[in-house]
Amino acid sequence: MSQINTAVMNRTIRRFRINSNSGGYLISNLSYKEQKIRRILQAVEAEMKFPAFLYDFVEEKGYYSSANFRRIADSFGLKDEDFWEPSMPYTKHTLCDYIEMIRYRLIEQTDLDGPRVSWIRIPISMNGGIQAVFIVMESRELLDYYDEYSIRIAFLMLQGVYEQIMVARRAGNIGFENFVLYALTASEEETGKLAFQANVQGLSMSTQYIYILFRQEEAEEVIQNRRKEILDTFRKSGMSKYGQIAIIGENEGIFFIEVGENAVKDKTVILEYLNLFREKLLEQCPELKLEFGLSMEENTLAKLKQSVQKCKKALEMGKIIFPDNFVWEYEKLGPLAWLQIPEEELDQMLSKYRNLLNDEKNIELLRTLKVYLENNMNYSVTAEHMYVHINTIRKRIAKIEYLLDIDWENPIARMNTELPRSPRFSSYQTKNVLGNAA
Repeated sequence: MSQINTAVMNRTIRRFRINSNSGGYLISNLSYKEQKIRRILQAVEAEMKFPAFLYDFVEEKGYYSSANFRRIADSFGLKDEDFWEPSMPYTKHTLCDYIEMIRYRLIEQTDLDGPRVSWIRIPISMNGGIQAVFIVMESRELLDYYDEYSIRIAFLMLQGVYEQIMVARRAGNIGFENFVLYALTASEEETGKLAFQANVQGLSMSTQYIYILFRQEEAEEVIQNRRKEILDTFRKSGMSKYGQIAIIGENEGIFFIEVGENAVKDKTVILEYLNLFREKLLEQCPELKLEFGLSMEENTLAKLKQSVQKCKKALEMGKIIFPDNFVWEYEKLGPLAWLQIPEEELDQMLSKYRNLLNDEKNIELLRTLKVYLENNMNYSVTAEHMYVHINTIRKRIAKIEYLLDIDWENPIARMNTELPRSPRFSSYQTKNVLGNAA
């Protein structure tokens, strides 16, 4: 029996050799990953006469051995996600614990003798996370003993493809990071050298990106020590579909969100991805609490240095102005983006508002000041917005003038009052006092 098994396995391996012209399909314009996956799936169907399917969770993309798989799936009303989370009644049987090889079989409660369909599912995992699922449809009959050899060989080949890509990505990411570090330090005279280095890395200097700078809130655990987890989370969060990541220091990194036909331009979507990335990273590394500086301005790699400076300004000033956030946008800094106010001085400007908050009686005064500034220092409009008498507003503003020593006739004094936006007030939770005061 052992000799028979060996002969069958050797025969299967020979038939699974994937040549460059395997199957006669013209797929030279496809990526290495897509070529290899399709050829392996095609070999599965050619060997066993069962159609095969692979779904990549990171890319959110399915690969099929042929149109037969989708045709059979549609005839039973099966969507892609049904092959790993069936929405219809089914039975489940484990064929191999080690590789989590499971047979799913649909059942029809009202017609137990009617036509049924089953499939084999094997997850492809990398670093403890499922990257994809490999499915073989048992369209004609159940697999026999020797068909399992073919499935296991195909699974190992697919697993190998993902491992090769992971190694290549890590090597490529280091090359990309070296280019980014060079671009951040290169002078204007070195533009030609920068373009040459971009060409070496296979990068286009005409591609435009939205840039996001990230860093660790506190330096107890530096980003470089969690490099592997950060890169893996970047891919798992779906952000890798739209750009690249570069870790540029012990505690800093940059996201490059590509602007193009398939790019994400909607700021809301970008913020959702950042939130998802942060949450997934916190699950693995609770000590990593990243904060982000974002510039929605689209720029090429030639403008990388200027874009990163804007992201740094958004992060540094935004952290003081809106300390409850973890993402700060350069565009929301308004006039502050044009002013060179040192962090310590801006923090000192805010300190008098924080001191007032030590006494709860001042909360309503600061709320009134916020509305007063938002309405161009108009007593009547402020009173209408706050549903109080105009004389009440006058008294509150007079008291604020006294407590903060404000001279409204002095334009510098007024600007100093309008600049700070972070002092808090609320009986129950933290809110902005001066908010978006003009």
